[in-house]
Amino acid sequence: MDARSLQPRGLVERVLYVAQHLGGRVGRFAFFRYKARKQAAAVDLWRAAIAELGPGDHCLDLGANVGSVARQLAKTGASVVACEPDPDTFERLQANLVDSPNVEALQVAVAAKAGVATLRRAASWRDDREVASLSSSIVRVGAGMSADDTVDVEVVAIADLLERIGGRVKLVKIDIEGLEWEVLDALLESPMSVGIDYVFVETHEHFDFDRLKSVSLAHAREARRRTRPIVNLYWH
Repeated sequence: MDARSLQPRGLVERVLYVAQHLGGRVGRFAFFRYKARKQAAAVDLWRAAIAELGPGDHCLDLGANVGSVARQLAKTGASVVACEPDPDTFERLQANLVDSPNVEALQVAVAAKAGVATLRRAASWRDDREVASLSSSIVRVGAGMSADDTVDVEVVAIADLLERIGGRVKLVKIDIEGLEWEVLDALLESPMSVGIDYVFVETHEHFDFDRLKSVSLAHAREARRRTRPIVNLYWH
């Protein structure tokens, strides 16, 4: 699989691709319809990337949550570093990885720069931690987020994390609830990014669509031009 899978395919996708650049409701509708179609197509690219992994390869799972993706990557025999900042979720991550010795779990958030940040949990977190933990975020505020349920977490810089791993990282998965653009930019600016084959990113434009639409479209244009690493912005 290569970057051609990121191009609009067929008449419907080509129409949606053009229409998503329009303003108003039409542009919004086309944007999310196009994204939904590409999310379905991303499944094939993900499977192809997984099939290429094996012992000796390195993977990075940012926003590991309770470890479903980390376990999938580990089954290939690759070495996996799984990062999850929330202490409660991290405990469940560790419990789910007891039979995956090739996964190293780190209780950290990942950003462009190292430091300490406040992680805000979803408003429903205490009622359903299994689902609500998927929405914990360093950058999200407002609707759906708790005003009081927060925790300070350690933040590591993505460039430092890549250096810490040492070997060539073949695949990176990013699902970090709004911080993805900052981390993606910093990752691609790192000299170590030339060794990465695949970057899969879950994006969250619906949190602040008016502001993030142009950011997302610009990154998508760059991803279609890029040959290495292949950056898929439609992972979910």
